Amino acid sequence: YGTHPFARSVLGTGASLDGVTSGEAAAFRAAYIRPSNMILSVSGSAPAAELLAAVQAAFADWADPGGAPTPTAPAPVTLAPVRKEVAVGKPQGVLMLGAVVEVAPDDRAALWAAVNILSDRLAADLREKQGLAYSVGAGLSDLWNDRMLVVASMGTAAENMEKAESAIREHVKRMAAEAVPEEERTRVIAAATGRALQRRLPSINRAYLAGLREFRGAPGDGDREMLEGMRAASSKDLRAAAKSYLVPDRWITVVVK
Repeated sequence: YGTHPFARSVLGTGASLDGVTSGEAAAFRAAYIRPSNMILSVSGSAPAAELLAAVQAAFADWADPGGAPTPTAPAPVTLAPVRKEVAVGKPQGVLMLGAVVEVAPDDRAALWAAVNILSDRLAADLREKQGLAYSVGAGLSDLWNDRMLVVASMGTAAENMEKAESAIREHVKRMAAEAVPEEERTRVIAAATGRALQRRLPSINRAYLAGLREFRGAPGDGDREMLEGMRAASSKDLRAAAKSYLVPDRWITVVVK
């Protein structure tokens, strides 16, 4: 993330916390943890009017100095490869490859589907077939302002690291070069849809996802629209999204072994 705030730890560091007084901490709390700087989402079986009244009663006396929060600039798009290697002398290592990409709204569902298929292929080949990995997969995360983070990661024995990296890069390139068989597309997207719907079952998860949608300015039920978009995305759509956004030659690579 370069110098972007995403590069800083939410919990801070020893150096950043050293010397902070209780007065400074209290002042930060008053300025940061306040109604106009927060999103509260509630999910439950009671009527919405009752829930809203309960929330208003609970927070009626919460003082707020006002003022909108300072907007954060989008995370920088990854344009050139960077490689970081750390030697810790352990028998097991971790490999991560990824990038921040700016995704057009119409491409989001197809990219989500493509990354799910990529993750499934990595697990089937590197873990189940070759036995290289104790953990492996690919994922896609929303950041902000149409930015998304795509990551492929793997934990394996240190001596397998080079072979593992080569295999991951090859799988990523294949996503853009070859059409996804219809049977595979249907199976993987159906499984991803099932997992997503399962995550929505608990009320606390629905409240969490609603808060994220509000924070990102997404539609009221953007999750369902995304799932429907994934199921509607054709093999051609998946290949086009992979070709545009899954470009490992520009990715950042981190190796710890």
